[in-house]
Amino acid sequence: MDRLANSRHAAATARGRMRLFEDGFLYTSTGTESESARHSASLLLALTDAAFEIEAGGQTQRAHALAVRPFVAKRLHACGVPFACIDASTEHPLYRAFAFLPEPGYKVLPPKPSRR
Repeated sequence: MDRLANSRHAAATARGRMRLFEDGFLYTSTGTESESARHSASLLLALTDAAFEIEAGGQTQRAHALAVRPFVAKRLHACGVPFACIDASTEHPLYRAFAFLPEPGYKVLPPKPSRR
């Protein structure tokens, strides 16, 4: 069962799992299409080489990794794209790091960590 707020599966075979923590949650899914405006901050990470798509603030972006500001109204298109959502609630120590992301309310992150 998909537990993202206002979420609807584009394919009946998509599956998700959630792990709750005191100050957030980890959600993984085999793919979904959802609309939400969560009070929490989120990291969205593709788990394969496929990218997902986000719409927010009148802009659409394809990405493999995103940081999303709290309260951003967004649509996530990840049909057939396995992904993870790491959610930080207002009690999380890193919540404020997300709170001031500029418009459209998300930041595309490098899909892989840089090597130095």
